[in-house]
Amino acid sequence: MKKVILVAAVFLSILSISCNKDDDGGQDSLIGEWILTARAEIVNGVTVADDLGCELNEPLTVKADGTFSAIDFDQDPNGKCVEENKIDGKWKNLGSGKYSFDQNEVVIVFEGNTFISTFTNDEGTTKDTFQRK
Repeated sequence: MKKVILVAAVFLSILSISCNKDDDGGQDSLIGEWILTARAEIVNGVTVADDLGCELNEPLTVKADGTFSAIDFDQDPNGKCVEENKIDGKWKNLGSGKYSFDQNEVVIVFEGNTFISTFTNDEGTTKDTFQRK
């Protein structure tokens, strides 16, 4: 359950931050198809990289109409990666690198064809790295 909540919050936070407009007035840089490539947890000031396993390469689709979708994968008892949960929601650009995903706020920083989203809650901070497909 904690994983589903964390994944939903991260995706929501990423989507809410990624709505910044390009300097030329084009569409938001967040719009498009992304895959999860890395995750780090920061608890009590200590950063620990997560072994993503089945979560590696989870897809995230952000649409110009303010909606997003993601698929959460997990390992079944036989060790096979299977779809565990589909997440659909709404995102909004709050400005200044902040986004909301279904009311959860995240900070997003773009670096070329990747972005890093930062989400903080009572359990600590999670930084997810996504790469454009």
